[in-house]
Amino acid sequence: MGAEGRIVGIDPAPPRVQLALQRGDRRLEFRIGQAQDLSPFGDATFDVAYMNSVLNWIDDRPKAFGEAYRVLKPRGRLGVATTVRDRPNQLRLLAHRAERIATGRAADTATDNSLSEQCGSKYAATAAEIRDMLEDAGLAVQTLDVRSSMSVFRDVEQTIDFLQATMFGQFAPGASDADYAGFRQATETLLAGEYARPLSNEGNRLER
Repeated sequence: MGAEGRIVGIDPAPPRVQLALQRGDRRLEFRIGQAQDLSPFGDATFDVAYMNSVLNWIDDRPKAFGEAYRVLKPRGRLGVATTVRDRPNQLRLLAHRAERIATGRAADTATDNSLSEQCGSKYAATAAEIRDMLEDAGLAVQTLDVRSSMSVFRDVEQTIDFLQATMFGQFAPGASDADYAGFRQATETLLAGEYARPLSNEGNRLER
């Protein structure tokens, strides 16, 4: 970035923007906004654009990629890090299953298989679909890697804290204290049972 560079971050959730604004660096600017509407920014404004773990939450992904292309300077670069449907997401599956148990919905093999296919998740595109969308927006794909990412959580509290931060509470929308306690208990039971196999000295290892 350099001494004279600047970074502009946008997010549709005001609490996240408020948290980001606590960083005291004059080169950083944060706004409430959406990737599919970058109208506050002119054409060819940025050297680099980056979408980190947000693609699955964007309703109109082709438009978002088109906007990224528009605001990038010639030979600018776009980076995208996201879950793809090609790979399982054990953490998201754990959250879905715990929520289902906490709300009294019986588990069954067909439902678990369906959830396994969706996580993560039904909102995720495949790597090939992402490549097609990028190219349709006029972007040349130089590198596209599909990797397995392993996260280690030392206990159920850290697991739930991570879910709250990354899913913004959407694993249990509108949950009461009793619902939350049930979700926590279900998560703890799953982690102590079938999810205990990837347990290491550091904690539970989950692919996401």
